[in-house]
Amino acid sequence: MKRPDCIGLWITLMAAGCGGAEYSGPTWWQVETDVTGDDDDDAFDEDEDGGDDDDDDDEALEPGRYFGGETNAEEGFLWFNRVGADGLVCDMDYAVDSLVEVEDCSGCARAFSMVVGAPEVYTDVGAGCGSDAYANLEGQTLRLGGAASGAVYRDDGDGWVVVEDSFAEQDGEWMVMWMNVGESEE
Repeated sequence: MKRPDCIGLWITLMAAGCGGAEYSGPTWWQVETDVTGDDDDDAFDEDEDGGDDDDDDDEALEPGRYFGGETNAEEGFLWFNRVGADGLVCDMDYAVDSLVEVEDCSGCARAFSMVVGAPEVYTDVGAGCGSDAYANLEGQTLRLGGAASGAVYRDDGDGWVVVEDSFAEQDGEWMVMWMNVGESEE
């Protein structure tokens, strides 16, 4: 996904200055005190009941294998997590090398055929990614789709079928998918 080009705005602001007045005080990165008046640096890390507000930690995943991704008509990425009894043992992302929107899924609002690119492994505890099929997708073609009802569809060559224990949603141009792909093998 491309970021907006803000360099032009930055140059304009730097050239304009502050009405010609010179500021001789410290810059924001030189200030060692909390200018907000809030001595609690973690104030934004807690939700209303005092718990951690990090979405990744709010609802711990049950042990299992989880696969998903986000795609639009031009780009996408996929991810795989394997959770063991003691927590996350495999966490990886895949680039999508090739992506084509397909229209042969009658139950889908959108469907894609994609060639999976190289993985980037973030967590591999005790070879947690190992030989799991979802941890070894590079070079494979996946056909995935999402229905307006929230169902995820998959075509492994025998036609489109609904993936149980999954969901899909349309978020603007992006289709977001999540699937529980089975028990964690430990």
